[in-house]
Amino acid sequence: MVKMILFLLKITLENPLLLAIDVIYQWFYSDFLERVMRYWSFALMDNPSLI
Repeated sequence: MVKMILFLLKITLENPLLLAIDVIYQWFYSDFLERVMRYWSFALMDNPSLI
């Protein structure tokens, strides 16, 4: 377990940009896509002619 964490830390320190992108991606898309999908489903329910 500790070895794995140290290994991940080593990778993280070597590739801070990749980690940052991954974190932002995870955070942004999980929230953002959910919101967009919800918005679109409401929009399409209100305006079926958009389809």
